[in-house]
Amino acid sequence: MSHTDAFAAGGSIANGENVTGTVTGGQIDEWTFTAAAGTFIEASASEVGPNTAFTPRIDLIGPNGTDLAANGNDIFAHVAIPAPATGTYTIRVQQYYVTGPGGMYSLNLAQSATPFVVPAGDEGGPIGNGQNVTGALVRGDMDLWSFTAAKGTMIEASASEVGTNNTNFVPRLDLFGPDGTDLSANGNDIFAHVALSAPADGTYFLLVQQYYQNDVTGTYSLNLAQSATPFVVPAGDEGGPIGNNQNVTGAVFRGDMDQWSFCASKGQTLEVTATDTGQNTAFVPRIDLFGPDGTDLAANANDVAAQVTLTAPADGTYTILVQQYYQSDLTGNYSLEMVGGSACGPIFSVSSPIRLIDTRTLGSGPIAAGTSRCFTVAGAAGLPSDVAAVVLNVTAVGYGTDGWVTVYPAGQSVPQTSTLNFDVHEYAMANGAIMRIGTGGQVCVNVGTAGNLPGSAQVVLDATGYLTADDLQVLPMLSSPQRLIDTRSSGGPIPTGTSRCFVVTNTMGIPSDAAAIVVNVTAVSYGVQGWLTAYPNGQAVPATSTVNFDTSEYAIGNGAIVRVGSGGQVCVNTGTINAAPGSSNVILDVTGYLTAAGLAQMPMLASPQRLVDTRTTGGPVAAGQSRCFNVAGVVGVPSTASAVVLNMTAVGYQRQGWLTAYPGGQPVPATSTLNFDTTEYAMANGVIVAIGSGGQVCVNVGSVNGVAGQSQIIIDLAGYI
Repeated sequence: MSHTDAFAAGGSIANGENVTGTVTGGQIDEWTFTAAAGTFIEASASEVGPNTAFTPRIDLIGPNGTDLAANGNDIFAHVAIPAPATGTYTIRVQQYYVTGPGGMYSLNLAQSATPFVVPAGDEGGPIGNGQNVTGALVRGDMDLWSFTAAKGTMIEASASEVGTNNTNFVPRLDLFGPDGTDLSANGNDIFAHVALSAPADGTYFLLVQQYYQNDVTGTYSLNLAQSATPFVVPAGDEGGPIGNNQNVTGAVFRGDMDQWSFCASKGQTLEVTATDTGQNTAFVPRIDLFGPDGTDLAANANDVAAQVTLTAPADGTYTILVQQYYQSDLTGNYSLEMVGGSACGPIFSVSSPIRLIDTRTLGSGPIAAGTSRCFTVAGAAGLPSDVAAVVLNVTAVGYGTDGWVTVYPAGQSVPQTSTLNFDVHEYAMANGAIMRIGTGGQVCVNVGTAGNLPGSAQVVLDATGYLTADDLQVLPMLSSPQRLIDTRSSGGPIPTGTSRCFVVTNTMGIPSDAAAIVVNVTAVSYGVQGWLTAYPNGQAVPATSTVNFDTSEYAIGNGAIVRVGSGGQVCVNTGTINAAPGSSNVILDVTGYLTAAGLAQMPMLASPQRLVDTRTTGGPVAAGQSRCFNVAGVVGVPSTASAVVLNMTAVGYQRQGWLTAYPGGQPVPATSTLNFDTTEYAMANGVIVAIGSGGQVCVNVGSVNGVAGQSQIIIDLAGYI
């Protein structure tokens, strides 16, 4: 029979495709496809239907006509080679025995580094990190699965038999790189396992097939674990976040791999222990600890308790992988404990505040009124180069007029908002802000003055944390700050002892389902000493303050994260010293919001709570001294929290000075959280502070020129991470 006459069942075949045909007598079917040099080619021709005397044979012909590989088998014929050249390849299917009977065959093609199809009713396709997928193999079937990985990250995958162990079904697993190279392969009658460090960025393929060319059907479960990559935890499986000193439990069976994640700061001592909690002494737990860059930092296996201890090499997210040490057919129950790190939240708190900018010494001097200056913060002073937003403490100093500072993302126009207000009666003013980073990894600072008077201000930027692009999914920051409320133009001042509630959702870019807002609260046009308290609608007015005002200033603001209450509203209450008659106008400038998912990672209390007040407990802190306070495990903060969202107030001082909040166990940083002056009765500032050793946050009191002095300290808690 001529080649043309025999081509009725031939044609082209795509990667991943299953095609069928029948060969009788001396018929040869030809199927063609293209392949790139170096990519891997595997093809199987299997008998369809009951096993008969029909023995299929396949030959793989290269672009130059060379027969590169051939195989015949009474169940299925199989060939596997790397492509020697780029071009068109041909698969020839025929009978193995010239005088043997013909039969129907199914031809399957699998290629690496080549887009593939998944036939209807078959298994394969994308697989996510942490995912468990299932499939079935019979007679030469080959399932392709794909995922992406970054260079240097660790990849581990297992293909395990599902159901009662059938020693005749042996799964085989191959891992192909982005260039098509077969990087690793393994076959095992319980589960096949591969593990390696990704050699390049790109798309990787997993190929699952039978190890032996036999006539059995096997069902498999394919599990994927990748380091430094967001992962899912399948329903009914174990894994997810783990906090400091937290103890979690899990079980692993036949290639199962559980992933747990936590955050740590550079220099922290980390200890992870996985203990066998069952009665099966044959179970040997193994743990791997992966760093933020995906490197396998440490691994250990032990039949009682596997343990690794190390010093965190960098800030970021760490991953623990728990699995069986041996490829055995048993279930192992384990208890996992992590000490030293903390559960991750939507904001990563640096180990200690960092000074990014000080125009007095770095930054070309003061910024003139009506002008802006932009500063590179991404990659500066130890911050990652890919940060998406930064948690700042912004300080103005060295000004000679009343005015304000506005911080905004580079590439945006100057917004009609303010980050902090300054007054000639104070030597320095500070305020906290969470700001999206703009073009060039920069944030910009604009200086404005009351009445557009000539003037300038020096600016200091201290960083206490940052957000990644993934974090912005749960704590979205607006492209630029927006003015939400200004009672000077709508509603008028709020009298002392009363509250006014404002709708803050479904406006100015804040969605209707926002759970909390990131807001700057400003008091202006008051004639008495007092304070404003922002809180969720539907709650009682808390015994806390958001911003304090004094007749010596024309306006004062403070950053806060406030939970949204009933009706999508936030309320503001005005209080005055000794309940003196008075009022204050209120400005609310919004920079971002928390989604419901964000609120799960960064819980905000139903209403702010007073955590510390040294006026009633402990007395003032002297200049040059620090006092540490327990914050983990008190007033609703869990013992596993990694950071707290605070409003810090200085009161009862007689000198110009500042407070610096920092994690317990760290040295006092060369930064400030808030500045105070003898012209004000109290000064407050919002701040996010990492919790240090002993579950504590410390506060240091500083004074100008190191003169003797002291300050009382109030700490109000709004939430935690």
